[in-house]
Amino acid sequence: MDFVAIDFETANSNRSSACSVGLVEVQNGLIVSEQSWLIDPKQHFDGMNIGVHGITPSMVAGKPSFEQLWPTLQPMLEGKHVVAHNASFDMSVLRYCLDNSTIQYPSFQYYCTYLFAKRLIPDLPSYRLNDLARLHYIPLNHHDALDDAKACAILLLNLLHNHECDSPIALSKEHGYKIGKLFMGGYTPFSAPAANKAKKKQYLPPQAEAEQKRSPAPPSPATEPISLAPVQSKRTEPTPARHSSSLIRGQKIDVTKNESIDKLLAEVEWDLLNPDIDLDSSAFLLDANNVCTKDDDCIFYGNPDHRNGSVAYHKINSNKAQFKIAFDRLAFQVQKIAFSLTIYEGEELSHSFSQVSEIRIRLLNDRTGKEIASFSFGEGLTQETAIVIGELYVYKGEWKFNPIGSGFFGGLRALCLDFGLEVQQSLPEVAADAQSIASKDIYDVYETFQIGQNVERVRRSLSTTQKQLAEKIGYKSANLISRLERGELDRFSHAQLIQLAEALNVTTRHLLSR
Repeated sequence: MDFVAIDFETANSNRSSACSVGLVEVQNGLIVSEQSWLIDPKQHFDGMNIGVHGITPSMVAGKPSFEQLWPTLQPMLEGKHVVAHNASFDMSVLRYCLDNSTIQYPSFQYYCTYLFAKRLIPDLPSYRLNDLARLHYIPLNHHDALDDAKACAILLLNLLHNHECDSPIALSKEHGYKIGKLFMGGYTPFSAPAANKAKKKQYLPPQAEAEQKRSPAPPSPATEPISLAPVQSKRTEPTPARHSSSLIRGQKIDVTKNESIDKLLAEVEWDLLNPDIDLDSSAFLLDANNVCTKDDDCIFYGNPDHRNGSVAYHKINSNKAQFKIAFDRLAFQVQKIAFSLTIYEGEELSHSFSQVSEIRIRLLNDRTGKEIASFSFGEGLTQETAIVIGELYVYKGEWKFNPIGSGFFGGLRALCLDFGLEVQQSLPEVAADAQSIASKDIYDVYETFQIGQNVERVRRSLSTTQKQLAEKIGYKSANLISRLERGELDRFSHAQLIQLAEALNVTTRHLLSR
């Protein structure tokens, strides 16, 4: 059970701006070494980043640059098993810093505790490191590089112990993860298995584990890894269908031609570098002229179901949304469905997709759960506040998918205008779900998470900012509203719920709907 945990902090949104790194080495299941360094990034510091980690330009003055520090770091990583929480960020920081210094990549395998936890500890409202540390009683000064690396190491040790695995390799293989690799000239990312193929075990909190005897999980079929090799497509002919394939930009793929698919599930997921960013996904039903013919042809949090039942939206958690498409119910005018991701008040709050590490879309057969294709991207995005992820479109009577991954400015409003729509300014008349959380004096973390999602949906439908809502209630700051919508509150009172309902002009039952 030997590995090295790593964590980077950056001076700004540029991933080559590492200003601190922490490394924790584990041997035979015990922490044997803890080290951290401040780094002079030779770049400017953003106030937002300083506010997160507290590192200022004066603190790194006279400290080594990444290029000067690398001879110290390299032997601690070369040939090792490296783990990070949200490894897509930390590994990209490492690669960008190496590229910026024209240094060859080291060779090692790497793992991600964020992706491990999302699969192995299901149904948590948040998988941020501070929330997982609280769950496992791990002391943490969040965004201190050494503390984050140590918490990541302890979290992995707990997961290994709880799932009776002696190494991150064994844990990855048992649950179908594809191990990440960094090597001279390139890398392959650490990735989670398809949802329908993942092997699940019941999670036991550390304090309860000693009180129960666990039975080994029943064997399940091994997950076949997804090929990451680019596939060239011809312009003159449709690309042959490729199932469970990872696509590159512009690589079109058949969806309905070679399979009998009447309903499709499109899952959109994203990983944030800045947890304060307010992101959501939407789908536009477009005609042959690339515009929406009716106002409700934009499916999003304020209009989650199309009038004819052809497309339905569901926000799974703060980092994931899904769309269910019934092809047989689509109006004949609909020739294309564009999937987008937008940042709420991006320009006003200086939020952009440069603060998002990775965006993914997966297409699945809704009836069988079989993955048809996936597309992920993220590196290279800058100050955009809206992204068109990809589009389903009709070609010779069959539906195909085109991965796009292009950014735009102006957020959801700009996309709506581009697709021929005006953004609604009033609350849509969407009936509350018949199922709701029972009223009580204090709501637990899971119920509070659901309340936060409902508050966010109603607030944004009213074009009301968090600050405006807070002021309407009488709060001095929007911190409580922000934490509620991000799923960071452990509890919430009914008295607070009544205040929110009155301020949003809805019933408490509306905010308690599941």
